[in-house]
Amino acid sequence: MRKNILILILFLNPILLTIPLHLSAENLKISASGSWLLSIDQSNLISGGRSNLQSTYQSPPDATLIDIKANKKSSWAVYVRRIPLPNNLTIDVRRTSDGRGQGTIEGGENFIPLGEGYTMLFRGRGERKDITVQYRIRGVSISISPGLRDLQIIYTVEEDGK
Repeated sequence: MRKNILILILFLNPILLTIPLHLSAENLKISASGSWLLSIDQSNLISGGRSNLQSTYQSPPDATLIDIKANKKSSWAVYVRRIPLPNNLTIDVRRTSDGRGQGTIEGGENFIPLGEGYTMLFRGRGERKDITVQYRIRGVSISISPGLRDLQIIYTVEEDGK
């Protein structure tokens, strides 16, 4: 008997929130675009039938593009969190480019595990465009029930007191 093992389809979609902390941060804005559709099936088995699945998968390095609109002198930080992810899966995120623009950017080059609380991803000053972000999902296993998972990542930008 042949068993169909469609284990997981993950659709990752970024959501944006802009939360100015002070009046001087009112012109601070973030926008993001992109998504990652991951389909895991029997072709991802480690060694054929009755073996387990690869446990880790990475998105393309430019799965999400982020733009930060800010005054030249404004320092800011980008924070990220996830909506709850079922089945003990872990999602990590990292910045894969500096983007472009007159401003500066630092941090976030290494994968950071996301939780339900906000974690700082990177910080900068001034305007930056086309900052690329990559995702990694860990903990995939054949024991996860088949189905569609819609994972939402929430990005916020805040004035940075650094």
